[in-house]
This record gives sequence, structure tokens and C-alpha cells, in this order.
Amino acid sequence: MRHMLGETWMELFDVVVTSARKPSFYQRTDRPFRSLDNKGVKTWERVTHFHGGELYTEGNVEQFMKFTGWYGPKVLYFGDHVYSDLMGPILKHGWRTGAIIHDLEKEIRISNTEEFRRSVTWLLSLQELIEALQTDNSDQAYELLREWKRERYMLREELKTMFNPQFGSVFRTYHNPSYFTRRLVRFADIYSSSISNLLNYPNDVTFYPRRQALPHEPCIEQIIA
Repeated sequence: MRHMLGETWMELFDVVVTSARKPSFYQRTDRPFRSLDNKGVKTWERVTHFHGGELYTEGNVEQFMKFTGWYGPKVLYFGDHVYSDLMGPILKHGWRTGAIIHDLEKEIRISNTEEFRRSVTWLLSLQELIEALQTDNSDQAYELLREWKRERYMLREELKTMFNPQFGSVFRTYHNPSYFTRRLVRFADIYSSSISNLLNYPNDVTFYPRRQALPHEPCIEQIIA
């Protein structure tokens, strides 16, 4: 931290805790906080409240909330691991949580390419054509369906390999969210590639979730049209 922010980096934080040993930090209550001296050596004096400019180690979340008065949705906690960082705070303590996903930058960059957008658009159009033609029992329709389904398969594989030749996107398995994504949206209120992205927004901004159409609901574009 000294190399990144300078000698006075601790002035930027209200509390500095190291070696918290997550996820035990959220699960155990028998590990008290200890303070560290200037040489980083642990002292054995009992910590009853936090002082600015001091460094603490170990501890547990119950004491942390008691000393700081930071409870429930007043806290927005960021971590880069869904289970060891985010699951405990949101399920047990009602904190707001944010996930830092470094792979997100690459995925967004690929998703915004012309090749990707064109392939997705054609894939969705192709599926609509297949659905519409399935009720036609003619031989010509049967052959056309075989060709379209083959093309659909190739398109899906092509979109997958754009992200990674082995397992595709971190966030999606073909049309469906991946297991990682389902866990992510369960335990994180927001996610980003870097916490510094929040510098682009004012402190009182509210992020609203997108409305996702359910299978039985019409698309909004169709309703407007």
C-alpha cells in the first residue's frame, strides 16, 4: 500500500485490518482483534474500540460491527471471491455486497465487437425461423430445418470460442447463465471489473437491476411495436 498510495495511505481508511482469515472472520466469534505495532508485531492488549491510524489483525465480524456501528444495508462490502468474501456478509449480516470480477473487462470487450453482435443477432433470428418452420411437415421444410439446425449449432460453438476455446464465457453457457453467474447474482448486489469504476458515479447514485423477461412474457420490443 505504501508503494501505491504513499506513506500516509492509512489516513484514507477509517479501519485497517489484516490477516482477517476469511471466511472464518464471518463465522467465528472467539477470535478477538489484536493491534500491530510499527514493526508489524502483534500486541496482546485487548482491543475494545478502533483508533484511526492503527493497524489491526484477526478479529471477527461481530466485534467489527460493534466497534464501528456499521450494520446491515448501510455497509457495501467488496470482495473478489463469491464464497469466502461475499456469501457470509450478505446472508448472515445483511450487508450490501459488490463483486470484483477481473474477467469482466475481456468479456465486455468481446461482446461489443461487431462480429459478436452480428453472430448473436443472426442466431436469434435463425432460432425464430426454426420455430416457425417446425409445423411444416413437407420434405422441403425438413431439409431446410436440418440445414438451419446445423448452422445454429455452428453459430453457438463460434460464439463460445470467442471467449475461450475450452469452456467459453465465464458468465454464460450458450443461452443460459453459467453456474458461476447464478451464484454471483445470488450473493452480489453489483459487480464490476474494478472498484475504481465507481469513481465515474456520484456517491448517492442508485443502480437498478434490469428487468429480465420470463419465458411466458412477451419481449418489451414486441409490446412497443
